[in-house]
Amino acid sequence: MKYCLSIISLLLVITASAQVSKIYIDAKGKFITEAKGAVSYALIDKLSDTAYLVRTYDMKDTILTEGTYKDELLNIPNGKFSYYLDKKLDRALEGVSTAETGNFVWRVGYFANGVKTGMWVDFWKHGVKKYSFVYKADKLNGRYRRYDYKNNNYITEEGNYVDNNKEGEWNTFGFDTLGVPVNTKIYAKNKLIKSTDHFQQLRFPKHFSGLLLGKLADDWQPEKSPLVLEISIDRDGRVVNPMLKGSFSPQIETAMLDILKTAKFTPQMYDGKVLTRKYIMEIRLAGSHLNYTGAYVTFYYYYANNEKEALNMGP
Repeated sequence: MKYCLSIISLLLVITASAQVSKIYIDAKGKFITEAKGAVSYALIDKLSDTAYLVRTYDMKDTILTEGTYKDELLNIPNGKFSYYLDKKLDRALEGVSTAETGNFVWRVGYFANGVKTGMWVDFWKHGVKKYSFVYKADKLNGRYRRYDYKNNNYITEEGNYVDNNKEGEWNTFGFDTLGVPVNTKIYAKNKLIKSTDHFQQLRFPKHFSGLLLGKLADDWQPEKSPLVLEISIDRDGRVVNPMLKGSFSPQIETAMLDILKTAKFTPQMYDGKVLTRKYIMEIRLAGSHLNYTGAYVTFYYYYANNEKEALNMGP
């Protein structure tokens, strides 16, 4: 912070007269003597001749920043700094944040003699990490990570910076891939060189919805919706070991199994390798019992332990 000499003199007088001093700040970031015209204020706690703890607040006493400066002119940040977002928490999240006055910490980082250094972390408003990145000599250098909104331990993107430039592999991870990248980008001095999508998603047979509608509509009972099956799909896209969940009429069961005998899917693959896994398939018919207009199919899949194991299960 740079201020005119008169304001600096005032600051020195204030800090000399009390251990904790208060001074106002205008819209241009300059110190002023009165609350009139101020948009914020600072409380300055002189810890030693080389350490001044400064907390800034808006005029409604909501904390904005907290950190330590090395000099009495407050030009050299040194140590940990916390930055607060001046925004009300959702009612559902009240009590989750530990920040003052309901505010929440959105960024924490470190300075060494006025330059950014070490690990910096941005947060979602409920305290879960949003991003982490590393500074060296005031430049991004090192590992960058983006996190899932609900889980500190789930990384959704990871890469490396060299002198503020993306460099090398940057991996994006899916919601349920548990550490296996769904996309990899290669950078050289922030320039994208190559992008690779690793997953080929499961694809339905052509006209699958119409086939379901034609075979099931006559015997479908609305109270039995949805129709749930457990199936596996082999490397050729054929359905293996279909199992109907629940109690349905013999007509429905026979019709469904007949459809699956001839259905051919495009299996899910990772880098050309078939993922062998079990799927849960839910089928719903749209419309009324006398006039069904369409069939909707939802797929869920699960695996024994994690995605890496599923990759090893393929033939």
